Amino acid sequence: MSTLVRPYEASDRDPICHLMAALQDWERQWAVDRVPGETMASDHLTYLLTLAQASGGETFVALNAEQIVGFLVLIAESEDEGDAHLIPEAKRYGLVTDLYVLESARGKGV
Repeated sequence: MSTLVRPYEASDRDPICHLMAALQDWERQWAVDRVPGETMASDHLTYLLTLAQASGGETFVALNAEQIVGFLVLIAESEDEGDAHLIPEAKRYGLVTDLYVLESARGKGV
């Protein structure tokens, strides 16, 4: 099955909230500081979308047969201007804050 990765669209919100909740609940198995997924997913997604847009980052969705099977949030960051060890072009980078793929789609090239 071929996977399509494309930028997030507003119509993706409900399926991505579902995946965000699943990611949070998975993390809760190892981190006692996490709230239940369904209680935070919508607000956290709004926060991340705003953060990604403001930083020049992006949110992506992965689709198999037109079904959303995963997502990734990328925030753009940069080294401090006073940091002289890098050339200017290398000072800006992406930071993946959230990444989740449905278990049924894992190991299949997503």
